[in-house]
Amino acid sequence: MANIEWRDGGGKRALLLIAVLCVADLHAQQPAFPAASVKPNTTNGAGLANVIIVRPGQLLAQYATLRELVQAAYGVEYNQVVDGPAWLDSDHFEVNATVPGGTVLADVQAMLQSLLKERFGLVTRREQRDLPVYLLAPTGRSGSSLWKSDTECRPVSPPPGVPMPPAPPPPPAGAAMTILNQPRLGGGCPSMFFTGHMSARNVPISLLAFQLSRLLRRQVIDHTAMVDRYDWDLTFTPDAGAAQITTAGVVGGGPGPIAVPTAEAPALTTALREQLGFRLDASRAPVDVVAIERVTAPTEN
Repeated sequence: MANIEWRDGGGKRALLLIAVLCVADLHAQQPAFPAASVKPNTTNGAGLANVIIVRPGQLLAQYATLRELVQAAYGVEYNQVVDGPAWLDSDHFEVNATVPGGTVLADVQAMLQSLLKERFGLVTRREQRDLPVYLLAPTGRSGSSLWKSDTECRPVSPPPGVPMPPAPPPPPAGAAMTILNQPRLGGGCPSMFFTGHMSARNVPISLLAFQLSRLLRRQVIDHTAMVDRYDWDLTFTPDAGAAQITTAGVVGGGPGPIAVPTAEAPALTTALREQLGFRLDASRAPVDVVAIERVTAPTEN
């Protein structure tokens, strides 16, 4: 406490007590990886996954673009990273960082943000922008490959021409792996997501909107009002330039691109309508984005 004496207009003395508070720093230092390596990856990426994984003691990105690193660090999607440099999607990097035991995923993301600021000089700001979106809505007719989930897991359906992968051995205790910025399926049943084919089991329709957002690189908003959990199979021919989807939540669990053989399949909009009973309506909406204000080529290690 500090006592400060003052006089009022009539000359009377009064005592003003001012509490001097010790205020904690509201901008406490952001957590950082104890050790981290950042290297450009100039290979063609053959056999490497472009995902950012977290497993006990480690964060690993073998072949990630700056956009993918920003997506993982800030928990946003492709079209939510804006104003980046020309090499945002063309240059690839290998990131290998030490993660202390017991670190929660939110802190891992904060550590990745710190790493991007330190090694890339990344400066960002959060804002909303009016952007093109799609609204996922029912057509009013049932799809041929959409079912309400049952108590038993329906077997997943691999893409045409791709054999069913073997069931994986159970992971060692404490060796769980997480792919940053991937939805948690949470239904207890395996699912498969490939470019041109999705086989989902015991999941909400919002997961379909999420996967379509990744494929189309535009926000897809769930307007179905369907709150139950569902099984679905969707086979389609991706448009030229569509994002390549790597396996996530697949039987076998591990990430890695899998080429889907060319097959006779309808366009995505047709497949959605006929197989699932949905349509995509073009619209615009305010979208939360991470705007890149400044970034430079990274310093190694």
